[in-house]
Amino acid sequence: MAKKTQVKKNDDTLYSKNQCLPDKDNKISESRVRSQLTRAPEPNDRRKSGYPHPYMNLNGVILRRESTDSTSYYEYPVTQKGADYDFDCKPKQNPGAYRGIVNQNKDYRGTLCHNGEVRKGVNYPNSGDFHLCKKDK
Repeated sequence: MAKKTQVKKNDDTLYSKNQCLPDKDNKISESRVRSQLTRAPEPNDRRKSGYPHPYMNLNGVILRRESTDSTSYYEYPVTQKGADYDFDCKPKQNPGAYRGIVNQNKDYRGTLCHNGEVRKGVNYPNSGDFHLCKKDK
């Protein structure tokens, strides 16, 4: 008898489209991102690593209907697994491809991922513009 595959209820997986990451790494848990953000420094409390710092939203990745024109955004490196990003480390550790975005009140506004870049045959997953991670592939 074949074993049934259980589908996880309330799946909070967010998918990214980083051209340099393998499929298994092109996803992150929204609840993990939110959890890391609750433990992270306040938006104006820039640490030795240089994070958090303002996210300018130049490409309009965070939709304006979710905010007003006066809203300030802040970006925080977030990890897919393992320890949280160390904001007090200098030189800063590798921030990875993913960022959690909050407003000035530290309300969650979205999860972003770099697009990744390939230069001279070398993959740079932490480079390129950002895109919004979504619940569908």
